[in-house]
Amino acid sequence: MISKYAFYTDVGDSKQLQSDFWFEITPPGYHGEYGFIYFYPNGQVKVKAGFCWDGASGPTIDTLDSVCASLGHDVLYKLMGQRILPSTYKDEADQWFYLRLVNDGMVGFRAFAWFKAVRLFGIPTHSMDNFKRAPVPFYEEAERFNNPLIGRPA
Repeated sequence: MISKYAFYTDVGDSKQLQSDFWFEITPPGYHGEYGFIYFYPNGQVKVKAGFCWDGASGPTIDTLDSVCASLGHDVLYKLMGQRILPSTYKDEADQWFYLRLVNDGMVGFRAFAWFKAVRLFGIPTHSMDNFKRAPVPFYEEAERFNNPLIGRPA
């Protein structure tokens, strides 16, 4: 199951996912749970509702045709920065980003310009400090939102 849309709300300079988001990566084979991110051996990735990301970086305007691509790309770069995915996966992440932009309706020359920007300037250097956590809703228990990557609430 691949998500056609990402339902999100703006939270300051970030976006917060309001529903689960699914996408596929190649090659498959990665598996495990990393905070809000779940890998399945068949290549599917599930990003749980509550995940926060900053949208497309750089001097750009986030539009509906870039939301899903920026979400998946940020997820892959965060995981490379955490060494969960190898840094050699950058080419695959950038190619996935470009294809998602085009599939979501971005004009070809704009999608290509964005692709070239991430190829030249995209560096997966996120640290654990940049792994954002959604605010705890009033009806949830705080313990449920412990960050499994560091073993305590973020």
